[in-house]
Amino acid sequence: MKVRGDFVTNSSSSSFCHLSIKCKPLAEMLENYDRVVKGRGQGEFLQSIGLHADSSREEVWGDWEERDIFDEQVPDSLGEVLSVLCRGVVNESHERMGVLGAGMKEPTRIPIAPLVRAIAEHRDEIEEATEEVSWSVSDTEWGGDSETRFDQGMYDAESLLEVKQIIAAQKGCSIEEVNNDDFFEYVADCTSMNTRTFTFNRAKNVEEFENDFSLL
Repeated sequence: MKVRGDFVTNSSSSSFCHLSIKCKPLAEMLENYDRVVKGRGQGEFLQSIGLHADSSREEVWGDWEERDIFDEQVPDSLGEVLSVLCRGVVNESHERMGVLGAGMKEPTRIPIAPLVRAIAEHRDEIEEATEEVSWSVSDTEWGGDSETRFDQGMYDAESLLEVKQIIAAQKGCSIEEVNNDDFFEYVADCTSMNTRTFTFNRAKNVEEFENDFSLL
């Protein structure tokens, strides 16, 4: 456990999302969709939202910093991967209300429904062809939200005990004398990381979702 040397009064956070799906049919479908959209003069929609598809690599991938379309959206099984993927793309499309195509003066609404419908129609085929999935979202927060974390049950018993032991040592008192206010004050000056990860590997017979919260 590391303790920040300076006192933080304002809550702040950062997040990072990584997505990689090794699946040739899905890569081809997204690649073809992007080609059609671009051919209509509507720009490159997938690239504009940080999503990439390459059928030669048989992969779909993306990396995002800060808040973006897949923030907090992490599948917990292979069956959820396509649902979460479509949900993120649809939400981004609705929020943007269209993408400004190259050389166009007015924003153009990108037709997302045909893509989502095509993925749904070929869902079984895509899932069966998926070889690997790596999907993770990490949130780092510091300052001002220790009570919220506490109320949400984000601290396990081991973390709570460890923090109280440190506070008791600093105050020169017993663990029983450490109260909630002591805990909130201490943790508000720490950094926390919450990482949600889904990993699938067909060859290695691995499919797991992990949710790891820790104080740094």
